[in-house]
Amino acid sequence: MKKITLAFLAMLTCVSIAKAQEIISRNPKVILGKLVRIGNPDKRIEGWKDIKVRDEHGIIGKEDQVENDEYILPVPFSNMQQKTDKALQERSSAITPQLQAAALSVGSSFDGMGYTSVCPADPSSAVGPNHIVQMINGGSGGYVKVFSKTGAQLKAQFYMDAVTGVGGLGDPVVLYDQLADRWLITEFSNKSEAGSEGLVLAMSVTNDPTGAWKAYFFKTTLFPDYPKFSIWNNAYYAKTNNFRHNSYNGASIFAFDRAAMLAGSATVSLQVFSLGKANKYYSMCPVSLSGTTLPTTSGLFAYMNDNSWSGSATDSIGLAECKINFATPSASVVTTAASLAVAAFDPNGPSVTQPANGQTLDNLENRIMFHPSYRNFGTSASVVMANVVNANSVNGIRWYELTLPSAGAWSVKQQGTYSPDATHRFMPAINIDCSGNIGLIYNAAASATNIYPSVKFTGRLAGDPLGTMTVTETTIGAGTASSNCFNRYGDYNQLELDPTNNATFWGNGMYNKASSWSTRIGSFTLGTCSAPIAKTPPTKGQQLKPTPVNAGAEGKVAIFPNPASTTIRVFVKNFKPETVLSIVDLKGSTILQQKLISANDEINIAALTKGVYIVKVISGTDKTIVRLVKY
Repeated sequence: MKKITLAFLAMLTCVSIAKAQEIISRNPKVILGKLVRIGNPDKRIEGWKDIKVRDEHGIIGKEDQVENDEYILPVPFSNMQQKTDKALQERSSAITPQLQAAALSVGSSFDGMGYTSVCPADPSSAVGPNHIVQMINGGSGGYVKVFSKTGAQLKAQFYMDAVTGVGGLGDPVVLYDQLADRWLITEFSNKSEAGSEGLVLAMSVTNDPTGAWKAYFFKTTLFPDYPKFSIWNNAYYAKTNNFRHNSYNGASIFAFDRAAMLAGSATVSLQVFSLGKANKYYSMCPVSLSGTTLPTTSGLFAYMNDNSWSGSATDSIGLAECKINFATPSASVVTTAASLAVAAFDPNGPSVTQPANGQTLDNLENRIMFHPSYRNFGTSASVVMANVVNANSVNGIRWYELTLPSAGAWSVKQQGTYSPDATHRFMPAINIDCSGNIGLIYNAAASATNIYPSVKFTGRLAGDPLGTMTVTETTIGAGTASSNCFNRYGDYNQLELDPTNNATFWGNGMYNKASSWSTRIGSFTLGTCSAPIAKTPPTKGQQLKPTPVNAGAEGKVAIFPNPASTTIRVFVKNFKPETVLSIVDLKGSTILQQKLISANDEINIAALTKGVYIVKVISGTDKTIVRLVKY
């Protein structure tokens, strides 16, 4: 193939479709969700019976869902499909000296929950200070299991509905709310048991996911298929594709009152926005907040818009913003936040092949994959997102980093299609750490390259050449057999950042070490950085403003562990004699102050009460501020 110059790619990334913010949806339907139970996995509901709702084909009796892409609108401008992908990465890896110096670190890797006689697993996992929580599909809905970060079982797998008391169907999602130090688990409901279609959300009562959960049920009028959720500071958001009797009824955006859920209110307001049946809305996925620096926008939703869908001269991607007002629902509105022209892509990739097996796998094309991620760096913010495209007749991964300056509009900072050989790469999940390094995990398989269904990752450092993934492809879970799971595989993977350092990526996905699937959980680090200062939510009417990244993000000071209970170790990069450390509470009072005796000193924090503190380190002319969570 011809070599694509960086200058040409830079030109592509600067193109935007100039439009004023347009209203996508307003006048949301308001639903009051109910607190149905406070449950504990150790205390199952007396007399509760798990009803089998899924088998190896998918879901039994889920009459309102069609598990394929037949409801994608017919392509009205098929002659406009653009086949040449000018963002395709060169097939030779570009391992930079910067990357070599960064010393890529591959951390824990262990098996998650195993085969449940259901296809697909729909694996989801999230990471907190001390736990990994994973969810998958089981025969009776969504399974939940809690691990340590080394893979030890902390809570045996249990059905979510045995805790919530609302019959579940699965399609589970788990997220960790770093701002609140709480966990969120979700699935959709079994109509025959709940009495209606709907969504079930459970919030951990404390930061311990092995303990009690507050369960909420939200009744919907249509079947909310393929529900995907996100964490934001002003709401929990979701997006669904809706059905009625096998008929696709368009997409919806959901905004759940986060503050009411965290408070354990008896009822929680949910606002539902109808989007219509356009393919770009079918492709949409909510953007989730990474880190603790507050966003400068309300909830975001990412989508793709192939030119053969829109009749446009160019392919594009976009962001929608849900400007939510729980006090005055009539003031809530969904608008376009960005519509950006990108390098041409073909979203219709081939089916995934496997060695020694005629069964092909679904590549989950035509959608932004779970979940796009947002991070506020202070002077600018970034959103990273990914989807599957046709890359020279194999499935490749198109990924993007969008940027929003503190004063300006969204633009495409970089984009690339990762497809370095004839292996199919699909089911991507992407995230960005607090130094701007990007991690990307995905499934890989191909008969041509003798790759059985596996979980792999790549990545790039913030200073690497734009549009390239420079990390040598690394395997988290190596497949050794072809899948017998019909054509269904995964449906989504997940990649999160460890809240203790904002630098360690934790991913999860399906792979095959036998003909029946397994799941794999693994971590890797592309660099180091310190957590940003925790920001308290704004008071009513207060405008959100960009927050500068603290000096700790430059790597001058690091604190481990963080959060911590009794002791912390403080690492000072440019240690000088007379270095002083101060711990200040959020009211500005100095709680502890002492001189450090070395560049690797231990501090006792056992006497501090639980909460968030600011650690100030003055070493010569360097002044660094790092957030500390005491639990």
